[in-house]
Amino acid sequence: MVNDLLEAWVDANILLENFNKFCEFLVKYCYEGSIIPGLSALKKQYLIKVFYKYIEKLQDEFVGLSVAIIIDKTTNSYAHSIINVLFSYKGKLKLVSVEFLQEVNNTSIDQLVL
Repeated sequence: MVNDLLEAWVDANILLENFNKFCEFLVKYCYEGSIIPGLSALKKQYLIKVFYKYIEKLQDEFVGLSVAIIIDKTTNSYAHSIINVLFSYKGKLKLVSVEFLQEVNNTSIDQLVL
């Protein structure tokens, strides 16, 4: 049950830092809400399993496909460099990572891709 909840949380792309507030809701309104561990326990015991399951899912999705890797640099309102890494395949576009870099050059982009 905890793995399913954490997978849904991650799939919904909600920051884990918000999980403790949601746990308060679960405790108040759900019969077994008090058995859900807090954020620190989730990170220590459950998140790695969800991460590896997600990686396996990505690997299965990309096996045997030609994939274009797209690197896009932009800046936020504070003029920080943001690098988006996207995969394009079978007419789909998937955001793989968002990185905040202090310095953007050939070396930092190379390390990001590898």
